[in-house]
Amino acid sequence: MGDVTIGAYQLTERSGVWFLVDGDDRIAGTLLPQPDGSWRCRTPAGPVRTVRPPAGVPDAASWVARQIT
Repeated sequence: MGDVTIGAYQLTERSGVWFLVDGDDRIAGTLLPQPDGSWRCRTPAGPVRTVRPPAGVPDAASWVARQIT
């Protein structure tokens, strides 16, 4: 998957870690997939959240990014 626009951010993957990058190319959020299917995320607002996408979601990273922005 290439970069995807999520609101005001670009979602991009590097070495298995996903980043939300703002218009000034600054990292605004970080998404880390976990072995149990959940994702640990540093949100653009600052807090850390754990998000679990529903089974069968075709693009879990995009789904998670939409939940935290």
